[in-house]
Amino acid sequence: VDDDYAVRTSLCRSLRPHHDVDDADDGAAVVPLIEAGAKFDAVLMDLEMPIMNGRQALEALAVVAPTLAERTIILTGGARTPELQRWLGELRPERVHPKPVNLERLLASLQRFGDSGDRD
Repeated sequence: VDDDYAVRTSLCRSLRPHHDVDDADDGAAVVPLIEAGAKFDAVLMDLEMPIMNGRQALEALAVVAPTLAERTIILTGGARTPELQRWLGELRPERVHPKPVNLERLLASLQRFGDSGDRD
């Protein structure tokens, strides 16, 4: 989930040899998919998006799909506010990936999530 088309398509292209991939351009687009019953093993979510940012989308996922919320990775070029910086610091390190994304590290995080149990 990333509002930047180039980042989103590049990341999808890099992940497709390893995983089935769907994409969305904002947190506001992905939450209704999950509410409607779409199943995913993990979510990669940009932090800064115009309609529903990554934190807001993750908080919404925690209500409708708590297990999936725990398998959500936040991608960030940096938090713009001290509040978002603190929030990122509260997440487990494997759940926060700086941009540009290190594909090897990202795949390792996804592998750990894949080993962690049931899908939401």
